[in-house]
Amino acid sequence: MTSIIKPGIGDRVHTLRTALGVSQLKLAKGALSKGASAKNIGRIEQGEVTPTLKTLAKIAYATNVDVSWLVTGQAQMQEGKPVRVPGIGRRLNAVRA
Repeated sequence: MTSIIKPGIGDRVHTLRTALGVSQLKLAKGALSKGASAKNIGRIEQGEVTPTLKTLAKIAYATNVDVSWLVTGQAQMQEGKPVRVPGIGRRLNAVRA
């Protein structure tokens, strides 16, 4: 069976995380389960593991990016960036808290 998750997922997660200015730990705590660690995000970014669609959906929700961009590398773009939905500030503040 062919995976719908396209190569480069780790690079996309890394690009997104650094663009938001959050650490691996903050992304893990904000997007994944309470027991998630920076190591989980690091393994995704390094290409050691391919995250599930459920995990990618959680990361997309927490960071306000189109999940299709995380999955495929393609999404509706605006000013050269994936289209975002309102509320990023509120969610990042929750992650920081």
